[in-house]
Amino acid sequence: MTAAAAERVPYLVFLSGTRRGTMQRLVGRTLRLAVDSESRVRLSDPLDPSVADARVTLHRSGSSYELEVAPGGEVWVNGVRVTDSRLLEAGDLIELGRAGPLLRYRFYPRGPHPQKSVTEVLADGVNGVRRERRGLLARLSLLVSSVARDLMTQTSPWFRLSAIAVFGVLVLITAFLAHQSVRLERRITLERERIEGIAELVERTEREGLKREELQELRGRLEQRL
Repeated sequence: MTAAAAERVPYLVFLSGTRRGTMQRLVGRTLRLAVDSESRVRLSDPLDPSVADARVTLHRSGSSYELEVAPGGEVWVNGVRVTDSRLLEAGDLIELGRAGPLLRYRFYPRGPHPQKSVTEVLADGVNGVRRERRGLLARLSLLVSSVARDLMTQTSPWFRLSAIAVFGVLVLITAFLAHQSVRLERRITLERERIEGIAELVERTEREGLKREELQELRGRLEQRL
């Protein structure tokens, strides 16, 4: 593994809003985080006019970033309000204002496509739906869809192939069991009809005292029925 591949770089993972499920790599010595009226997050260079009123600034500090909050800014990291500054660590959960955008701070190996672990996918899905002001069923549906999407798009290719293979095996097993169930049900139906026919034959014999020829005829009709 080369030094470039082994190097880990910081990312912001968006857990809510229109950018839910996406990531943005942090590049630059200083970056500003702004939230517009529709709770959309903007991350840009301090000279960008679109973030001129931002109250959150990220300053490069070694291999990580230091989060600085201007007076009046409301930012929570892991549930604790930040009133001045804080050095971010991998896995920190950043909340921009109460009920505002939710982000995760993480490090991933340098490369074009950062890959989450299954644990990270599940944690991000759970944290994301906690903020939703919807009913239980709606939140469960959102959790399932977001986790499934991340598993199929943001995990390693090996995991995706394994998941597809397991799903294929489950489909085959389900189809086999369904086929066996149909065959068993058919056999049960035939056995029930056979028993009913025998019971009918015995009952008529006892009631009418059928002759041998009549018994043979009735047996033939019963065999045709089965």
